[in-house]
Amino acid sequence: MVPRQEIRQAIQSIGHKNQGPTNAYGIEKYLSSGIIKGIRESTARKLVKAFGKNVFDVFDNNPERILTVDGITKKQAERIINSWAELRSIRTLIEFLCEHGITPAQALRIHRRYHNEAIDKIKNNPYGLVYDIRGIGFATADRIAQSLGIDRNSPLRARAGSCLYSSKLRMTATVACPSMNSSL
Repeated sequence: MVPRQEIRQAIQSIGHKNQGPTNAYGIEKYLSSGIIKGIRESTARKLVKAFGKNVFDVFDNNPERILTVDGITKKQAERIINSWAELRSIRTLIEFLCEHGITPAQALRIHRRYHNEAIDKIKNNPYGLVYDIRGIGFATADRIAQSLGIDRNSPLRARAGSCLYSSKLRMTATVACPSMNSSL
């Protein structure tokens, strides 16, 4: 798992799809920043020398080419590939969630809970966020659901609303609520 500080660096440095380093110096500095496991200064230099501005394209589309760089072992290449994939997953999640009004900080909490399944889980049942992610309430989950095209009369919405209401009643009585992930 990627530590929080490195995730924050990823958000700041790669932010939007069209941003990020574009020249050899910037790419080398980015790669050697420690955000991608298995890459230090000397490895970053070798990768930039081998692939130039296309290094990120190689990571995304032909990661096996990393092994063609002198001095990079299979184990190191696997570490680089896995670390890049996780950062890409986080970036994709943040971009998806920002379109639905979720902050990057909330997106990181969602990623820590759901990992690579986050987008699928949210698309299937955004109301599950209310119970699984601290700081996301019914209104936020409802806004996401609406932007995903989930009907306001959806059984998912009704269940989430009734469970939320019943959880408020727990102060005075014992009320059971079915799992948010169970079928109707």
